[in-house]
Amino acid sequence: MQIHFLDVGQSQYGDCILIQANSRTILIDGAHKGDFTGSSGHLSIPAQLRELMDQPEGPLELSLLILTHCHSDHIGCLPEMVEREVIAPKVALVADEFAGYGLALGSDASDRLRFRVLASLQEEPLAPGLSDATVQAFISDAASQRDLYIEMIETLEQRGTRVVRYRGLDDPEISDLEEQFRNIGLKVLGPSAEQVVLCAETIAQFDRDAVDAIASLRAGDLDDVAIYRTLTDGNPTPDVILPDAVLDFLDRPGAGAAKNNQSIVISVGKGANRCLLTGDMQFAEAEVEGLENEMAALLDHVVEAGPYAFIKLPHHASYNAFEEHVLSRFPDTRFFGMSTGRNGAAHPNPKVLRLLRNSSNPLIWARTDKNGQFTVDVSRGQVRISITEGELSDPQPKPRDELVLEPATAVSTVTMPAGPPPASLGGNPISGMAASQLPADAILEITAKIPALLKRVTITVDIEQNTVGAVSASDDTKRYLGNRRVLPRLLFLTDPQGLRRKIGDAGYDTARTMIEEGGSTLVEATGEEATFTKIRNSATGVKGVVILGDYNVVPALIYDVLPPDLRDRVSANSDPDRFVVWSDQRYGDVDGDGLGELPVSRIPDCSSAAFLLGCLTAEDNRTTPIKFASRNAERPFADNVFRRLGGRGQMLVSGPDDFGNVRTGHFDARQLYFMLHGSDTDGTRFWGEDDGGAVEAVNLTNLAGAIKAHGATVLTGCCWGALTVQEIATRASDHWAVTPRTVASSLALRFLELGALAYVGCTGAHYSPLDGQLNFFGEPIHRSFWMAFAAGAAPAHALFQAKQAYIRDMPHGRVTAPEWAIEYKILRQFTCLGLGW
Repeated sequence: MQIHFLDVGQSQYGDCILIQANSRTILIDGAHKGDFTGSSGHLSIPAQLRELMDQPEGPLELSLLILTHCHSDHIGCLPEMVEREVIAPKVALVADEFAGYGLALGSDASDRLRFRVLASLQEEPLAPGLSDATVQAFISDAASQRDLYIEMIETLEQRGTRVVRYRGLDDPEISDLEEQFRNIGLKVLGPSAEQVVLCAETIAQFDRDAVDAIASLRAGDLDDVAIYRTLTDGNPTPDVILPDAVLDFLDRPGAGAAKNNQSIVISVGKGANRCLLTGDMQFAEAEVEGLENEMAALLDHVVEAGPYAFIKLPHHASYNAFEEHVLSRFPDTRFFGMSTGRNGAAHPNPKVLRLLRNSSNPLIWARTDKNGQFTVDVSRGQVRISITEGELSDPQPKPRDELVLEPATAVSTVTMPAGPPPASLGGNPISGMAASQLPADAILEITAKIPALLKRVTITVDIEQNTVGAVSASDDTKRYLGNRRVLPRLLFLTDPQGLRRKIGDAGYDTARTMIEEGGSTLVEATGEEATFTKIRNSATGVKGVVILGDYNVVPALIYDVLPPDLRDRVSANSDPDRFVVWSDQRYGDVDGDGLGELPVSRIPDCSSAAFLLGCLTAEDNRTTPIKFASRNAERPFADNVFRRLGGRGQMLVSGPDDFGNVRTGHFDARQLYFMLHGSDTDGTRFWGEDDGGAVEAVNLTNLAGAIKAHGATVLTGCCWGALTVQEIATRASDHWAVTPRTVASSLALRFLELGALAYVGCTGAHYSPLDGQLNFFGEPIHRSFWMAFAAGAAPAHALFQAKQAYIRDMPHGRVTAPEWAIEYKILRQFTCLGLGW
């Protein structure tokens, strides 16, 4: 039996599961409405289904369709898939369309749904701060959802699908359904008819309270978006005093709980292969008055029907669905799955992740927000989970929900060329007019609507320009390599065709002139053989190599850090990167012996001439006696390293400190040191720990505004802290198949954009000493780097010296093969970004 958890994209929440067993195919739920077409980086639900069922066209025949309950992230794109005959189920088990919306059988919802915003309040609440346009679309979709759901059921019946409306376990049709699917062990476990009815009554009362609250706000001429925000966030429009009806409505537990607790809970498989699929059932906290006894009875019934080889955590692993008491009821289960979108920080809940991670019985789990589509294969009592990205059992919580403001309107104050006007600048490039067409003195006025009671707002506007025009041939501003500081003779290396394509001819020619006038050599080469031949022919007298361009201009090496004899003794699965990292050190090999004789740094291009030229003109801020650091509370070894940095300054400890404690002035330091957690999928922030949970310690918002890091040197002991592409090395198909990160998705690149001299960090997962003498793994590299820097070495050369010292002392008292493997990885994965000379 295979259970496929489909990728439900970027939105919050979302379930869509395909089961294939004994020639039977079952589809459970339909993710989000927008998943019918998919989104950037995420295949549509129809496309995923066709791929899994190996059927590129025609209706997809399903043995059974199950719709667990009437929330939009479960109904999702099912109505459209039915309407367009993408799916053709023989049988459908669906949430009753009356009970699911809190209506008496045969009643009409038109009177209470006269307020369009009402239906949206029945849904799981949106994250705060989304744009007005996003909220309005959500309201519109919710208002039409019930009609689309009813039409879907009617269409299925007209096409000959046997439709079973779920109203409780005592319905004879449920027994018939279980008999029909006996060969795959299908069991419908709940909820009871009493629970369905109680939840329906709760939904009806919710609607009555919501109507009163909406009507009182309508009296103040608020539109639907403002009403929705007020009734979900509690943030009123300025000068609005909340009426009593609104205050009463806000003072209620569990938004969406009543619908969640109508979820159809099933098991599939027999004996040791039995698996539990739970919908959004809130086993931990029902949050519906009077439901406690029914929920306890349901959980007892579910446990008695086990044990289970695999369990889908209910309600996207929310706090109200799963906690220690619930986990304790399933002592024999080691494998779990979570379905949820990339957004929505509370799903999975960090406490649930911590519970799984800290279990005395080692547990294994997959989650769609980190692993994309994944498959659970259950056979002969054995479970195997196959993922498409990330790592199994990832305990890292999602980043906190970011404030996403309504896209601002950009208006030029000068006469524009003929053509469409500029579009919204809400993170998207201008359409209809290339940015390079704007007059040189054009001014863009940016306006944004901001929720009234927010204490702090950061607005980031990304205007994607035509980079060829970013530095024009007529620009007579004189630029100097290293801002006229004295540099050693360096060898700069690039592929001229690749770099010209990304930053334009004018930008490239400016960079070449700066390098040549600065007394260094520019090696222009295309192809590996020509590149290394030219390096060796040009290396006489040079002190280091500087690569110009991203990995798709000059490729980094996919580097296996382990000697063959050591790899035979170490499990690759013990390391998230399988001990394979990105490395630039081969470009420092000037004699062909496979060893790097010269320090190497890389200046990424970010597809921007301005970015690359800014890095080439970076200052060396050695005169500012200030330092700043932030370390994970679980990494006290960093205190000793910090003391070796010259100057005065502060180290934050996270937790209790978090990104809110980071001040603008902290980045005036010449030395910045971060010993925190990083992520291969999110380069915009680093985390610390507090009581076993993640604490966001520093993020891109800390670098917003007018902060300048001119001449600063940054060292990070953070996992993947210097990763400038989306792909980790072990998952890259080849050196060229990469997707470069941008300034908006990378702390490393943002530091360089702000004028940092160098950014030193890892291209893989970092390892720190946690006990003993605390002078192994990452500590010696950190300590030796800052000692060399304090003695006057440039950052690239300081890293080179630190690696030489590291080699001399390996393995730093370590005795086991896995410890040796980590030492080799630490040595090879540190890299220097920027003009660190």
